[in-house]
Amino acid sequence: MNERIKEIAEKAVEVVSYNSRTGKETKELNLEKFAELIIKEALGDLKERIALRYQGSEKDHDIAYGMEIVYFDIVDKFGVK
Repeated sequence: MNERIKEIAEKAVEVVSYNSRTGKETKELNLEKFAELIIKEALGDLKERIALRYQGSEKDHDIAYGMEIVYFDIVDKFGVK
């Protein structure tokens, strides 16, 4: 597994119970949060890259438009904000 994925997984771990007698926590990976963090990581700086393309030639505008469609398709499909 990629090191970055491991880091993201660690951010998605949550305490689900705590035993006050032993002081031990039970932790679980929140799959919904993990998936959201993965999608956000994958989209990364795509918005900024799209904006830069719109500042270029007509061909760059066309590419930016296509990138924008894909970006919003992913956001809509996975419900990421």
